Amino acid sequence: MKKLIILLLSRGSDKRTNLIKYIEFNGIIYMVIGLSFFFLTNILSSMGIIPKFYGNEEGFIQLLGFSVLIIGHYYFFGARTHKMSFCLSTVFGRLLLVPIFFSILIINNALDIGFLIPPLILDILLALGAFYLWIKESSITIPPE
Repeated sequence: MKKLIILLLSRGSDKRTNLIKYIEFNGIIYMVIGLSFFFLTNILSSMGIIPKFYGNEEGFIQLLGFSVLIIGHYYFFGARTHKMSFCLSTVFGRLLLVPIFFSILIINNALDIGFLIPPLILDILLALGAFYLWIKESSITIPPE
């Protein structure tokens, strides 16, 4: 068990760049949002941060919160491997996949648009920040293959 914990908390041997630190921080942001959606659903709804829900919808919002928590967990620990490929895959997913699939949900009127726009904007902004850091860092030095 001790070895498992040591491995879990270890970092990759590559350099810890600003992009890696940024993706770790993104993971923390997602984990906080996920925990908030899971444990504070009624409070967030009464404050108008998320739309009002009816019946069993609270459970779906909590499930969404758990999913966002897990995404944050993977971002945080994925960034700790110090692998650029992982960091760039988060940019690809957030700049391309999230807008495409959220657009489909909006076009199909599957969810309240007020529920989709904030995470869409957040994902795009965080991805652009990561993309900017990658461009800035890759112009300084290109790692050998």
